[in-house]
Amino acid sequence: MLFSAVIPFMSLYLLARSGATSGIDVPERESRLLPFAMAMAGYSAGSLLLLIMHAPVLLTAFMLCYLVNTAVMTLISLTWKISIHATGIAGPAVILFYALGVASLPFLLLVIPVAWARISLKAHTAMQVVAGFTVTPVITYIQLLVYVSLLH
Repeated sequence: MLFSAVIPFMSLYLLARSGATSGIDVPERESRLLPFAMAMAGYSAGSLLLLIMHAPVLLTAFMLCYLVNTAVMTLISLTWKISIHATGIAGPAVILFYALGVASLPFLLLVIPVAWARISLKAHTAMQVVAGFTVTPVITYIQLLVYVSLLH
């Protein structure tokens, strides 16, 4: 939790409070680089710690997916504003499906309110939300296959 949630959130909070970003939501695509870098630092440290501790494979793979997915979203955000909220639902949904199978499908219902909120708030276009919900599952699933294979 420290590396995957507390560090990224506190980084956003401190950046917003200091005026380095316009808010926790970071609505400007151009302002996302520093928050992404800080999140990736937390994910990197968490991944390294999990590898050193020989943590369960799926937990380590989960953290590595967060790291790589954030790197991919950073690269996309250099030229286009993809929905990170959509990504934040799609990645864990794939991991839950990988671990639990069809029992995790109700989690996918979170896609509906997240998509509605992001579009209603005019924070994203429908295409930006759809991209977050489609790009992330593909790259997450591929990563899971690779990490689980390598870490066993």
